[in-house]
Amino acid sequence: SGSCTIQTCWKALPQLDVIARKIKYRYSNAIEVTLNVNGELVPTTRNHIHKINSHDLLYITSSPDYCDDNLVLGTHGTHGRPCNASRKFKSEGSCDDLC
Repeated sequence: SGSCTIQTCWKALPQLDVIARKIKYRYSNAIEVTLNVNGELVPTTRNHIHKINSHDLLYITSSPDYCDDNLVLGTHGTHGRPCNASRKFKSEGSCDDLC
């Protein structure tokens, strides 16, 4: 009869805000780890209750506090930096975006 069925599958990335929320969640729940004598990653705190998996975000050293001066790097931090009080929450230049 000449009829046919066409199926097209497209792979697409999720919306950017969905990706951003997932990254922020993982960052907020990142696990500090160290290597044990067997070369395995182990959490540095006993409060960590689940086994580390490939979806967890891990870190070995804490990030610097960008709010404070860092004399070694020669940065002045963000304390006291002017901001725009009329900007929306967490938008570029808003006061909520600084320390």
